[in-house]
Amino acid sequence: METYERFDVSTTRLKGSDKFDCWREMARRSMVSVEIETPSPEAFDIAAKGVIQGEFTFGRIKCRPCTIMRNPDRAFDSSAESLLLFFVNSGTLMAEQSGRSCLLGAGDGVALATDRPYALRIEGAHEVAAIRLPRHLIGQPPGEVEIITARNLSDVKVYGSTLFSFANDICNAPDALDSFLLGRLGLSFSGIFASSVPFLSNSAPHRSGAPSRRATLDRVKSFVDAHMADPRLTPGYVAERMRFSSRYLAKLFEIEGTSLGRYIWDQRLDRAASDLVRGDGLARSVSTVAFSYGFKDPSHFSRAFRQRFHQSPSQYRDRIHRDPEPASKANEP
Repeated sequence: METYERFDVSTTRLKGSDKFDCWREMARRSMVSVEIETPSPEAFDIAAKGVIQGEFTFGRIKCRPCTIMRNPDRAFDSSAESLLLFFVNSGTLMAEQSGRSCLLGAGDGVALATDRPYALRIEGAHEVAAIRLPRHLIGQPPGEVEIITARNLSDVKVYGSTLFSFANDICNAPDALDSFLLGRLGLSFSGIFASSVPFLSNSAPHRSGAPSRRATLDRVKSFVDAHMADPRLTPGYVAERMRFSSRYLAKLFEIEGTSLGRYIWDQRLDRAASDLVRGDGLARSVSTVAFSYGFKDPSHFSRAFRQRFHQSPSQYRDRIHRDPEPASKANEP
């Protein structure tokens, strides 16, 4: 039997950390696990009222200034394959996901995928209609859905206004509707949203104004290249800094038949190898070169280097000077 649960939560009478604990638990049960930051904890308040119907949630949320953040890698919930849609009735908010952001005002809406990190930055008091729906009902390839997240649904005029009106009609009084009718309305809403996805996707700048997988992969590589010397550079660090989930990054690097961890490892070794035989690196010790690319242990570096280039760092350097073949061939057995 499907879940049917009403909720009506307000933090107005709570104090201190109880406010945040209350909202985290309510968000976990009704939407997804999130974290909250606010510039003024004592002034923070949030209220939500709605219904959980099976895989759907319909509700209204009123909130004071805060930032709501989702990180799937740190969450323990069952809503990783859902979409969240927020329709702004008053106030403004900034939605961010996958390196994109959009500013929303009254009458606007946005979709966010729960399997990737996102942030909602709320500057003033605001009110939204909020819907959680299962991703499998959209019937679109993951890449298509990725393109339309963190984009203003008002960009497609007819669909945007239809979704806004429909969402508010359902969320205004979901507890007045029985379980069967709510389920049918959820399916109808999902169908309309699914129909809008191709139009939203095609209206993206050069279709591509929201980054494609290839463009996103290039951005991740650029980040790795810029932080090569940072010993903290790991797949988890990249995911946290770029607001992607580790699972999404793993799928991204499958395009090239590798993993993010292997890419970081190989890039560090290749850069170190290049430095050993060129420019200022010639005057530096092997340990110094290793440290400059995030290796903490020279012995560990030497073992990894030998595994990739079939010789020790010192032998590699000596060989290049004795037999100056192109460095790109020096890793052949």
